[in-house]
Amino acid sequence: MADIFKDIILVNPPLTKKAKKAQKLKRSAKKNEKKMVKSCPIPDYIIDQWIETMSGKPKKMPVGCIPLLYCQKDDYSPWLYATITSVYRKRTEWYKLITGMWKGPNLVEPSLPITLKHSNPFFYNQAISIHLDKLMRLNNTLRMIILRCVQRRLLAKMDKRVVGEDDLHTTTRIPTVAMVSVYDFQTRAKYVFHTNTILKMIISSLKYCAYGISTPKAPKNPYTNLEWTNPQLMSITQQIVRNLVGLHRIPPSLFLNYYNCNYNIPLFAKFCEADLGINAALELFKQKDDPTTQDIYAEVIDAVLDEEDITISTRMRNMIIERKLPDTLQNRWDTIVLALWIDSNNHVLYGPYKTYTEIIDDLKKTCNDTRSYLFQLSRSARRPRPPPTNNSLIRTYALGVLIDAAIYTENVLEFVEDPPLTVNL
Repeated sequence: MADIFKDIILVNPPLTKKAKKAQKLKRSAKKNEKKMVKSCPIPDYIIDQWIETMSGKPKKMPVGCIPLLYCQKDDYSPWLYATITSVYRKRTEWYKLITGMWKGPNLVEPSLPITLKHSNPFFYNQAISIHLDKLMRLNNTLRMIILRCVQRRLLAKMDKRVVGEDDLHTTTRIPTVAMVSVYDFQTRAKYVFHTNTILKMIISSLKYCAYGISTPKAPKNPYTNLEWTNPQLMSITQQIVRNLVGLHRIPPSLFLNYYNCNYNIPLFAKFCEADLGINAALELFKQKDDPTTQDIYAEVIDAVLDEEDITISTRMRNMIIERKLPDTLQNRWDTIVLALWIDSNNHVLYGPYKTYTEIIDDLKKTCNDTRSYLFQLSRSARRPRPPPTNNSLIRTYALGVLIDAAIYTENVLEFVEDPPLTVNL
């Protein structure tokens, strides 16, 4: 036991008083840092501006700030002018400054008129607050006017460079009534689409899937292969809805759900998970001759037969998977397999079924009908051909009899080798 305690002491030696004090100082420093971060009222972008100014770098206006396009230096005192123009502020920071001035001490000199040049920052705070509010509104209005002027000039240039006047689908001229135009400021061009064409492109991107798994993609511009921005999607949606309403039509529910999700693909994928899963299953089983689809088809059938303890012959299974049954029977098997796949992967009942028991009942009935068909097929193969009544060649008749005999022998051997055709209910 003593050796064990010695090992423990050697591994974790006791801390000295200096080490304990150092640990306490580190903990207190970390707590103070956290408090400073939480209680710091100055935004990060303003602190970055101060650091750039102190380092001598030229100031860069951050995105979203309201620049002062109009500000007369002679109208203000030095401290007030420095307060207004020292850093770029966003709308919230302007309102904080305005409300802070309004709530400050209201000192007024009764004998003198109100002025913005007073050297004491504690005088005329409410008057300064009202003036700053008007100044901010004026500069915001001037900024929007200039932006509109620039936008009109850019739109006029882009109207001269139109891409896609002929429809991508029909390769004909797009009528004005069915036109959806999108301005792209990066490429400085105007892209034109037919309403139905761009709607199909967006829905195909939202319905994108691979091997039965839905992975919706953000819609892209087919000419540049770049994703549409949110403002562009808003403009496209507005024009699509307007054009379809003019024809007394309603956009598809999938497109409207994408609009309701604010064009957010992850949110849209969760919101429309069931519909997207059903669409992915339908697209998967449409490819009937694809080897991957046939393997999945066989796996679904084998899994449900093992689960429900249903026995079928190898020949019957191969004919179902290789699609050698008549269309009526094969379509019934397709409906059952599709419903089972959707139920196991998406937990949704699809097709004419309201419960899982109905799917199994239909499966058993289809198995019995398939057995009856194979039994009738084997009986028809046993019947000998009638002898020729006219002057046909005896050699041809004999050859036909030999072929029938070979088919009959093959069917009999398959039925003997396969397990009994019974259903254990």
